[in-house]
Formats: sequence, structure tokens, C-alpha cells
Amino acid sequence: DTTCERFGVLTVANLALCESNHSVLLKAALLESLLLLHKSDDVETLRGIAFALHSFSKRNENHCALEDANVIKFLPTLLDGMDQNTAFQACLATKFLCQC
Repeated sequence: DTTCERFGVLTVANLALCESNHSVLLKAALLESLLLLHKSDDVETLRGIAFALHSFSKRNENHCALEDANVIKFLPTLLDGMDQNTAFQACLATKFLCQC
């Protein structure tokens, strides 16, 4: 259901704003769950995924987990969409991932 996916992603994205939640969220394999939704037609879901990836990518400590989840493979699909906010968040995630 699109509504459940949207609110689930937005919940994870909001939790990812607090760096102290990152290790718990990554251990719970929520990153992989987010990436399963990268082909969603719902703009809010995609924006939430990009926002969460941006939040996770800010911490160098998360880069290995993001690399293991193959996040870099999914970022171009978020950058390529029609929504500028989603592309902006994906761009920021890419920027932080390149700063190792």
C-alpha cells in the first residue's frame, strides 16, 4: 500500500535526523527496506528515501554500511527523477559519500 510505504519511509527518514539513531536503524536493516522502495511512483516516498540517505551519509561511520547496501547504485535513480527536492537530497547524499 502506497500510504503505508510513504509513512514508513518518512518515519525512518525522521528518525535518521538524529545521529544517535543511526546505528540502531542500520542494524535493523531498515536501509535495505528503504532501497526496496526506490522504484515507487510516489514522490513523497522517493523524497523520504533520498532524505534518509542524505542523513545517513553525513556520518563517515555510516559509509561502510551504505556501501554494503549498494546505495551508490540507487542514488542515480533518485537524481534522475522529476522532483527537484528528491534530486537535491540525493545529490547531498552523493556529496557526503564522496568525502572520505
